[in-house]
Amino acid sequence: MRPDSAWAALVEVAATLPAHHQPCPKAAQSCCGTCRVAAAARAVASGWAQTEYRNYQQAEPTETLLHSCGLAAAARFGRVFAAQNAASCGALDRLTVPEALPGPEQLPLTGELLTLWANPTATTRHPVASWLNHCTGLDDIRRVLEMRRTGS
Repeated sequence: MRPDSAWAALVEVAATLPAHHQPCPKAAQSCCGTCRVAAAARAVASGWAQTEYRNYQQAEPTETLLHSCGLAAAARFGRVFAAQNAASCGALDRLTVPEALPGPEQLPLTGELLTLWANPTATTRHPVASWLNHCTGLDDIRRVLEMRRTGS
């Protein structure tokens, strides 16, 4: 993995999330790049979900929710990295993505992040029109969610 690549940046960001980042079990130079990218994506998605959940619910999310978001991101990014680098990884092959992910009413930004990450190499001619485009902060999203819940 080149040190100036986006993949390396993802690994660098994940290293700042000690509560979530669990590097490859080998945690040495022999650990494959695919494992490092998957572990980093898992940490970033889990941290993102935890932050968003805390902000809206004022409580801690369940481990199941964090685990599901993390696994989805790990599988998606790991597979793209492996395909781009013609790499194989037994750990990635064993990853199973959960069927249920948070819905837009529960965690709109995390849901969007996972949707955008569904195929990070896809190119589209249409701009992304989403929560991220129409809100300036988490308070905006909280207000929208409250209005939907109360019907006002």
